[in-house]
Amino acid sequence: MEEVVWDVKKNEENIRKHGVDFEIAKFVFNDMNRLERVDRSECNYLFEDRYQTLGAVGRILFVVYTDRQEKRRLISARIADKEERRIYYAGGNKKGSDWRPANA
Repeated sequence: MEEVVWDVKKNEENIRKHGVDFEIAKFVFNDMNRLERVDRSECNYLFEDRYQTLGAVGRILFVVYTDRQEKRRLISARIADKEERRIYYAGGNKKGSDWRPANA
């Protein structure tokens, strides 16, 4: 597994806001059924290459990350909503979905 890193203060904020610790969320990258897409959200104010991923770590998580200096840097992690869980269990095979298998 590539090294996964994050900002400590950002993790504390994420735990307060979403109830998900990056220490757990980092294991989303071990999910062989993980789905991924480019993050085109307005939250990407740095205009860096960001990715959204759906993967199982006990529960299905929605994680946003970027690649920096050969490391995966976590930006946000939360429990996937109902629609995201449907997409995950369908393997991204939902009409109009831009989710793709990450390990293909």
